[in-house]
Amino acid sequence: MKIPISGQGLFEWDIMVEKICEYFWVDICTEKGFNVDYDSWLGAQAYGWVFGSNGVICHNTHS
Repeated sequence: MKIPISGQGLFEWDIMVEKICEYFWVDICTEKGFNVDYDSWLGAQAYGWVFGSNGVICHNTHS
């Protein structure tokens, strides 16, 4: 997966799914994410991104 994040270039991860499930989510947080609320959904926060196996990408949103 290659995804541009905040215009800072491309980042690449290899993700291995070891157990089949309906959906899975990968949450990424910036190293400068000082104000991250770990009790809330990361996709709604300014310092977090959420990538879903169904193609959904969320960042700083409430959807």
